[in-house]
Amino acid sequence: MILKEFLEDVSPKNSLLKTMYRTIYEHGPISRADILEKVKAKQTTVARFIEELLENGFIQERGLGKSSGGRPPVLYHIDTTKGYIIGVDLSRSHTKILLFDLAFNQIDASSVIMTFAHTPEQVFSYIIEVIARFMTKHGFTVDELLGIGVGSVGPLNREKGIILQPEAFLAPGWKNIDVAALLCKVYPVRIMLENGANTAALGEYTYAKVPYKNVLYCISGAGLRCGMIANGQIMHMRSGDANAYGHTVIQVDGLRCSCGNQGCLAAYVSFGYIIEEVKRKAGFSASSLLQDGQNKDSLSIYQIIRAANEGDHVANEVLMKSAYYYGVGIANLVNSLHPELVIVNSAIVYEVPSYYAKIVETASQYIYGTEREDTKFSPGLLQSNAAATGAAIMIFQSFLQ
Repeated sequence: MILKEFLEDVSPKNSLLKTMYRTIYEHGPISRADILEKVKAKQTTVARFIEELLENGFIQERGLGKSSGGRPPVLYHIDTTKGYIIGVDLSRSHTKILLFDLAFNQIDASSVIMTFAHTPEQVFSYIIEVIARFMTKHGFTVDELLGIGVGSVGPLNREKGIILQPEAFLAPGWKNIDVAALLCKVYPVRIMLENGANTAALGEYTYAKVPYKNVLYCISGAGLRCGMIANGQIMHMRSGDANAYGHTVIQVDGLRCSCGNQGCLAAYVSFGYIIEEVKRKAGFSASSLLQDGQNKDSLSIYQIIRAANEGDHVANEVLMKSAYYYGVGIANLVNSLHPELVIVNSAIVYEVPSYYAKIVETASQYIYGTEREDTKFSPGLLQSNAAATGAAIMIFQSFLQ
């Protein structure tokens, strides 16, 4: 039996066997006695099922545990080479495809920067081609591919696997894109679509060194997307649009936002705002490294990052102002959602330490009451791989529910 058949079998007969597999996956390396305690089954049943899982190659013996007086117990762990999972991060700026084993060790990766030429047809042809290349290079078949998880910008229809009408893609045609149908046509495996901010939150939640149950994940770029893990589960928004968090109003009668309202958080933290503000201010400052007219016309966020790190006062002034509003917005979200951990993801966060520090300082100032001390901040462990990693984790977890 191949692993996918075993995981797809939802019969009552297979239920306890799959529960044991899930227990070994979640707690392994684990002894037979500990498995027995967790699954609450008869000792003979546990022994028989362990042998069945071993015979099928789904689990392996992984050394010996500590002895409590007698012979040291054998420890069991899932065989992480028995299947593969694809995680895709589909955003306005890039598409990233990662290949994982069952322990979510990254085996291979491919990515492309999104341009005006990257229509849905182009992007999904690229995804299909990359997966085929992974299969050939690493020698596995569709039978061994458990599924493809896609973390995307929204709004989405998660149940049907459709990207509805996202904002800010450079190329035309990104409306009512049936992700599940496009991929299933070539790869008849489990396909799941979720907001990329949510999959990123799931990835960081799974990898967190401290077992937090409530995690808020914020990623800024063309706008602001947020994902939330509440009590260990993804918290879904009715609209399927993770951008909605970015439209929290933080400045009444403030800057005009792309949504038409004024004073939205996204209007102050988007890369577009930062670029335009730097252009405006640099034009009045002869001492700015970004003052040159030609440079301003083609200004990118990466030029601003470089200038900030070289001490440019205009770049740093604009980034600190953006970071201040970002911190205020995060404080509002913390006061409403009560996460234990807040992860802030952005190219600026990773490249300009003072930007991240200002966000945390400001958020901590405005967080209410005891949560000011209890809420932890982090730039994350997975950084730019978080969304694709979480999308792959989502696939595997769906088999084990």
